Amino acid sequence: MWSKLIGDTFRTRTSVEIYAREYYGLNGGLNGCAYHNWLHILDCYDYLEKSAVAYDEDLDYAVMHHDIVYDNQPYKELRSAELMLEWYPKRKTAAEIIMATVDHKITEDMTWQEQMMIKADLHQLADLAQATRNYVKIMDESVGLYGITPLEFATGNATFMMQLQLTILANMQVDADHDFWDDVRQGIDHTIAISQSMKKLGKLQ
Repeated sequence: MWSKLIGDTFRTRTSVEIYAREYYGLNGGLNGCAYHNWLHILDCYDYLEKSAVAYDEDLDYAVMHHDIVYDNQPYKELRSAELMLEWYPKRKTAAEIIMATVDHKITEDMTWQEQMMIKADLHQLADLAQATRNYVKIMDESVGLYGITPLEFATGNATFMMQLQLTILANMQVDADHDFWDDVRQGIDHTIAISQSMKKLGKLQ
């Protein structure tokens, strides 16, 4: 496990892990969040480990808390960062890393920790099978959180992904890891295609 904030067993859980797991369990109300949950955090850590990213404590805190507030209200990233700072006031750098996930845009003046936070958050789009599974999870989550229909989700998701596609193209101009971003770009295209298919099916019913 890349994280040093997560214990090896139930008995070795850190207080940071215990708090975070409890709050992720509260996300999404009674039904919980299908995607933005503790498994998403573990997957981000798994990406960092597989990518042999050097350990950094602020990045560790940022990954653990970047989606800790996930409800039907705006500014989730900011509120997640603020909640973390309530618990750990000295973690201002970690809060800044969390804010990199607002638009997932890499800039030349970004720290490597912010860049890795963005990559960890988006990397599952690089796997087409996982992107398909995540579409269903995020759709179910959004239907529960926002009280929308699958057709409304498909419409909103297509718009969001088209904007994200532009961000990815911009990231490729700054970050040399072109293979990663090209895989993510293909995953976004795949997700947009799913949304467009869902919209067509919705109109036929």
